[in-house]
Amino acid sequence: MMRMMLIGMIALSAMAQTKSTKPAARPPAEKQTAASPLPAGAEQVREGVWRFKDSSGKTWIYTKTPFGYTRELEGKRDDSPAAPNFHVVAIEGDTVKFERSTPFGKTVWTRNISELDEREKAVYEAKLQESQKSQQ
Repeated sequence: MMRMMLIGMIALSAMAQTKSTKPAARPPAEKQTAASPLPAGAEQVREGVWRFKDSSGKTWIYTKTPFGYTRELEGKRDDSPAAPNFHVVAIEGDTVKFERSTPFGKTVWTRNISELDEREKAVYEAKLQESQKSQQ
């Protein structure tokens, strides 16, 4: 009885070893070419930027970014510096304390008045004008 079991196990082991361990061959994947989001006839302005005038007469600017393409109307981009997203918390002698809210919490920093950059200086001067108006 023991001999029969041993012979059966050897036979099963031999059958298992003869089976191929390679996975089944897959058919070659077709290359998928994503259609370009740029309309036909768009002219390249510079590297990564194209201009296109649609049938309604609007001129669109297409810009390639790492995340895909963006599209905006020509002339709608506001290239002026954005309003600062920070404010003055305190003015103590020659130092100004600023604060900004970020997704990670509040960021606070201090600067000497003589070391302020353009944006900090604009916020500082606005705070001074505001405090002068409130004192009158």
